[in-house]
Amino acid sequence: MLFFFSFFLYFFLGIIPPHHKSHALVMNYRKEQYWDIHHALHVIRFINDSTPQVDVFLRIHQLESGKLPRNLAYPLEPEDEVFLAIAKAMEEMVEDPIECYWLVSCFVNQLNSKHKDSLQQLPKILEQYLNIEDSRLLMHLKACAAVSKLPYDLWFKKCFAGCLPESSLQRQDVFFPFCL
Repeated sequence: MLFFFSFFLYFFLGIIPPHHKSHALVMNYRKEQYWDIHHALHVIRFINDSTPQVDVFLRIHQLESGKLPRNLAYPLEPEDEVFLAIAKAMEEMVEDPIECYWLVSCFVNQLNSKHKDSLQQLPKILEQYLNIEDSRLLMHLKACAAVSKLPYDLWFKKCFAGCLPESSLQRQDVFFPFCL
């Protein structure tokens, strides 16, 4: 089951092509590309041996997307914060750093390119879901005027990564399909 899930993720996110015979070759290219960019960032002193792995992922992603800041003193953009939150969550699930980087990078790219418009609809969908599953809770939240104060934007942009304790994410079937 785990093999099928990881294959599905790699295929769905565009990390590997559909043709099975080219998987090894493509993953080899991905590893080489990762290490080439890693080395370049090391040479220009954007990363070093003590740089946390998720920060390395961010800098590689920034360089690949042409958004690497001129120096490390620049504050992170909101999209960088989203990337880091998702990278931290993914790092807990994936052992290999190269695979982790490609999963995070492709997931964020898919989220930003294909699903950005649907993210705006998620607060309404959440309210509809709450109305079906726990209408008393929804009524209480509305009565307290809490619904309008919920950080929907933060939750959905990050797909809840870094927003809720990990123990709260165990029932992901509720929200995960909306993020895809």
